[in-house]
Amino acid sequence: MSKTLQVTGTIVNIGESKDVGKAKPYLKRTFALADPDSKEEYPNWFVFEMGGTNIDKILEHGVGDVVTVSFNLKGRQWQDRWFSNTEAWRIESVSKAASVAPTDGPELDSEIPF
Repeated sequence: MSKTLQVTGTIVNIGESKDVGKAKPYLKRTFALADPDSKEEYPNWFVFEMGGTNIDKILEHGVGDVVTVSFNLKGRQWQDRWFSNTEAWRIESVSKAASVAPTDGPELDSEIPF
């Protein structure tokens, strides 16, 4: 049984798609969110996987965007080893990152005034 969960955070990384299929092609992409509740000196990140028909949903968002991710937390055992993964299946935008355009502002002096 898998449990559906949600978390909100800022996108810090979007990985490339990778083919992880053996018998037939299956593409998977990972991405990471910064945990807004973690301490600055001890940051925490949530890492998710998207695959199949959902693989490109993350591309609708960019690094710096705040999103809410719905995901399934799954685990399994294989040859006395335990594995878990976080499979994202929905990404909803909370706020987009502000794009900063270069401006023609005054030049700053490189000398310290004191």
